[in-house]
Amino acid sequence: MTLKKLIAAAGGLALLLSPLLAQAQSWPVTVKDLDNRTVTVEHEPQRIILQDGRDIFALALLERDNPFAKVVAWNNLPKKQDTENLERAEA
Repeated sequence: MTLKKLIAAAGGLALLLSPLLAQAQSWPVTVKDLDNRTVTVEHEPQRIILQDGRDIFALALLERDNPFAKVVAWNNLPKKQDTENLERAEA
């Protein structure tokens, strides 16, 4: 995936999540997952696991001050395949 496509995808994800983020000021939050199941998050998440490490770009849009603050685990595709952008994200 090119950097332009990755940035566009992250921006699109942020736009899609923006209504959820506006509601996320109060908990619990109820959403539908990809399998159309209703999921309720009772409290603000304290830890995040990223299944795709490339999601750090979207996370950086959502958590501008410290995108990695709540991340406790992630796969290391960027570390193996995209070190240039990983270094930018960590800066």
